[in-house]
Amino acid sequence: MQGAQNDSSGIIKFGKEHRIMTFQANFCHSGFKEAYITLYKMIMCSVMRVFIVFALLTSLGFTTGFCEEAVSGGLLKADLERVVKKPALYLYPERNTTVEVRLGPKGRITKTIPDYKDKWKVNVDSKGRIDRKYRYLFYEAQLDTPIAQPQEGWCVRSRELGPWMRSHLPSFGLNSQEAQDFRAYWLKNLPKSTYWIIRMIQPEVVDDQLGLIIRPEPKSLLRVLLHFTPSKEMVRLREPEISRFERKGFVSVEWGGIVGSTDRKEIVK
Repeated sequence: MQGAQNDSSGIIKFGKEHRIMTFQANFCHSGFKEAYITLYKMIMCSVMRVFIVFALLTSLGFTTGFCEEAVSGGLLKADLERVVKKPALYLYPERNTTVEVRLGPKGRITKTIPDYKDKWKVNVDSKGRIDRKYRYLFYEAQLDTPIAQPQEGWCVRSRELGPWMRSHLPSFGLNSQEAQDFRAYWLKNLPKSTYWIIRMIQPEVVDDQLGLIIRPEPKSLLRVLLHFTPSKEMVRLREPEISRFERKGFVSVEWGGIVGSTDRKEIVK
């Protein structure tokens, strides 16, 4: 064999060319093969994990329309129907007062500002400034069931929401600052829709679903909760009659909203 030499021990030694070929062969059949097998096992394990998770989700009924139903915050549309967004609670005592507020939604509280531990106990001045820091108390809640809606309401083109709010919020009883806060939040946070069906949840329904205790008790309490349902077309609705809200003594005002879905039947009283 060319390039081979025989020493005195009888062992055949190969030339440089053959040693390189032997090294390459050994590498291919040992290190590279083991690395390939390890990589293959890792890929297959990952695939199996994904398959197991998908099978579990399928068995629990979570995959049907999952991509289409997912919304911001990790909630599904079915859950979003029950989320009461940003109730903002304003307090206007006649003088500097320590006020206790207890929330009692038929569901669970999901967010609060400031922190809420069984109750809020805050100091409020005569201008409504809370703990010298906040204009209002903020919370969000997820109800156990979708809230009942009245048949009356308004259907508003999306681009006309701003003017609609400017003309209607004062008639609901909100003052200029409260109305400005309402517009700033909802005009930014409502998703895209050609039209919006807007219904005002009846006060007795709000009190039932979103329990609220304020001590000392306000002489005038206003709770405005609107339900927004997206619509692709104009819907004719009878407008509700709005009672005039009078501010007397210790006043408390709350506004909030719920975003509905066109994919679910509305619960209408």
